[in-house]
This record gives sequence, structure tokens and C-alpha cells, in this order.
Amino acid sequence: MAGSELFSPMMAVDPEALLARLAAIDEKLGRLLDAKRIEMLADGVDPRNMSTAEAAAFLKVSKGFLCRSRMPKSKTVGPPYHKKGSLVYYTLEDLEAWRDSTKRECVQSLTPMERRLRAVSEGGGAR
Repeated sequence: MAGSELFSPMMAVDPEALLARLAAIDEKLGRLLDAKRIEMLADGVDPRNMSTAEAAAFLKVSKGFLCRSRMPKSKTVGPPYHKKGSLVYYTLEDLEAWRDSTKRECVQSLTPMERRLRAVSEGGGAR
């Protein structure tokens, strides 16, 4: 059988050894991130600042949306951004404030009774 040669038998995995290896990797990543934060602070850069790609991932929007929102005559309103030379960055505080200001409650998720009660409390009750 030629097809059976493509598949190797399952290897036995020692869970404790795997967890120990993952812990070592996690520790090394933590040290690298701490070193990077210290380096950024020494350069005068706030490590909480985000690039366009990072901000897009944080807000769950496309990079194109953020780029379009920075255009001078754009009708797209995006979060505030900062420029340092040709570098564009976003602050975490600005992104959180913009995200919170653009939240909308989905009315369709309300039951018909909840929609009616809301309409009555807003002064637009059914007659």
C-alpha cells in the first residue's frame, strides 16, 4: 500500500515535558517583551501605542478603514491618530474612547415586548 507510507504512526507525547517546554517558551517570550518595552521607553515611545495594523486588529476593523478615515476629505470617521514624521500611531486610550462612543445596541436582539417598552419609555408609545 503506497498510501500508508505517507502517514507515520502517532508519537507518544509526555504531557509534563510538553508543559515544561511551553512554560520555558512563555518565560523567554516574557523576557523578550519586557526588554522591548524597556527599549521603547528609552526611545521615548509609549509601548501602549499601536500601529495601523494593531489598531485595526484591536478594533476589529480593516486597515483600509483606518487609512480611509485619515484621508483629508473622507466621510469615514475613524479614531483619532497621531503622526510622528511619516509614522502613524494610535493610543490605546483614544481607541477605547472611540470604540465606546460608536457602540450601538442591536434593537433586533430585543424581544417585541422589550421594543414596545422602550418605545413607551422614550415617549413614542403605540396608540
